[in-house]
Order: sequence, then structure tokens, then C-alpha cells
Amino acid sequence: MESHQAWFDAVRDGDLETAVTLYNKSNINLDANDEFDNSALYYACHNGHTPLINWLVEQGARDDDSRRCWRNALSRETLPPELLKKKKDPTSNPKKVHKPLQHFSKEQWEEKKEKHHAGRENMAISRARDAGVFNQGCSTVSVRSLKWTDELATFFDALACNTRDNRLDMRKCRLGGATGGRELLANSLKQNSTLTDIFLHQNELGDEGVELLVNNLQPSVRKLNLCTNEITDVGATAVAQFLGTERCQLTALDMNRNQIGDVGCQAVAESLLNKNQTVLETLSIMDNTVGDTGATHILQAFQQNTTLVRVNLKGNKIKEEIMKELDEMNCKRKQVLVENKVNPLEEDTGCLQGLFGA
Repeated sequence: MESHQAWFDAVRDGDLETAVTLYNKSNINLDANDEFDNSALYYACHNGHTPLINWLVEQGARDDDSRRCWRNALSRETLPPELLKKKKDPTSNPKKVHKPLQHFSKEQWEEKKEKHHAGRENMAISRARDAGVFNQGCSTVSVRSLKWTDELATFFDALACNTRDNRLDMRKCRLGGATGGRELLANSLKQNSTLTDIFLHQNELGDEGVELLVNNLQPSVRKLNLCTNEITDVGATAVAQFLGTERCQLTALDMNRNQIGDVGCQAVAESLLNKNQTVLETLSIMDNTVGDTGATHILQAFQQNTTLVRVNLKGNKIKEEIMKELDEMNCKRKQVLVENKVNPLEEDTGCLQGLFGA
């Protein structure tokens, strides 16, 4: 049992040497699943441990019929093609025998859920420490939808020291509901100067959390997603003040689905009018409470700030004439880019969830 647990700990951490040693010394079944019904190959693919993936495939490990390893891989480009092939010798690694359907009480289900969340958090800690070691190019620390417990501080300590990854995906983690979550996030971002893309969709940051965040962002950050974070005019004003500083190098900003009104929009527009200071290219404030006044200020800033490429205010209570002018401006800027054969949006702008989407 101890070797079984040590085996899964090694593959989760990408420790190839330990994994090989345990495989040679113990009777390890490559197709065996842990208590969360995940195989060794699944963890290696999910965490992006390329050398370990290659070794497991060489030993005969393969993806299952539903392709869970391939679908949940951190980087599909590095996966060997043999991973999806059927095994030539089924007897070398017996097919997993499915357990009969079990009936659990409510208490048992709650216990299993807690173990599942604990396992995901341990994987997040491991990825924060080790992501990027076995990956070339852009690397992402992704810890979506985690239910944070006492390991929250441990994760952010690792994130603050992480110098290999440039993207942080913490969507749907609800940090505002975790004790000290917003403060820990801000402190770790203050110390991390390698992150360029930060996605914080649905984290309940609120105005206080957003102000903490922008006051501690490093100049390395280029894309920021603050969608669905209960931001009002107060938080939008804090973001606007940040946009007007030399420290701000944002090129894409998403504040969709908040409660930002005319006051917040006016503050953002005033910062954008300082075209010598801002480098923002794309701005999205969809599905807020912006009216004609705020939209007019944004439109005026859009017309005068030639750095801006795209602005989206859909889903607000704005007159049709103003929205039509915004659409015309978007078309003009796009045409200029086409004529100059420049497209700053061809990078992964789709990662900014909701940016320019319907």
C-alpha cells in the first residue's frame, strides 16, 4: 500500500527517477487507478511531465477509451502518438476490472468529495512548484475551481517564487470567500515578475480585492481577466488609476459581468485619454450597468487613443446610436490593422474568457 501511494506521489510530482525505481522494485500495475480513479499516465499528462509520459508509454501505458489523458493534458503537442494506440499485448497490462456499482450514504459522499478536493489541491501545489520544468515555451499554472482549505497559503508561497511560468489561470476559485485569499493573491503577485497573463474570472474579489490586486501587479502583466468579480464603480476607478501609471503595461483588460456604471467608465476613459501613458489595445466591459454617459466617455477615449484596437460594451443599457458609433470605430481600427498587416489580437485573446464574445 505504501509503495502504491509513493508511486502516485512520484508521478504527480514528475519524479521520473523515483517512479522508475518503484516500478522496478515493486509489482506496479501501470493501469491501476488511485482512490480518485486516476491512472499514473493521467497525472503525468495532466501536469505536463513529458519525460515521465514518454517513459510510461514505452512501458506500455495507454490512454483509455474515453481519452481522458489526452483531453486533460497540459500540453497536447508534446504527447507521443503511441499514447492513443491500443496495446499490442493485452496480457502484459491486464485491462482494469470495473468495480460493481456501490451505494453511498450522504456522509460517505461528503467524505469522498473532501478527499477529491484535497487531491486536486495537492496537484495544484505540485504544479505551482514544478510547472514549466518539462515544457517548452508558454507555461501555465492552472488551478481552476479549487475548494481552498489550509493549503491556500502554501500555494501562493510557491507562486511567489515561481519564475518559470508566465500564465496564471485561477478561474472560479472564489478567493474572496477564503480567509485571507485576496491578500495572499496580491502579495504573491507583488513578488512574481514573470507572469504576463492572469485570469481571475469568478473569484468574488470585490472592490477591495481588485484595488489590492492592481496596487501589487508587476509591469510584466499584459492580460488581465477580472470578469464576474462583484466590481462596482469604486473598483473600476482603482483599475483606471492603475491604467494611468507607468507601472501598468496591460494590453488586454476584461471586466465583464460586474456592476460597473457610468462613474467607473468615465474614470477608465480619462485614463485612456492619456495616450502617451497607456498601452491598452483591447477593453471589454460587457454586461455591466453602463449607461449613455459612461459609454460616451469611452467612445471619446476610443476615438482619441490610437493605441486602442477593440472596445466592447455589449450587454449594457446604451442607446443604439452610441453602440453603432462604437462598432464603426472597431471596424475602422480593424481596417487599419489589416492595411498595415498588423494584428495584435492574433495571440491567444480567446483565453480572456468573454472578451469580445457574445
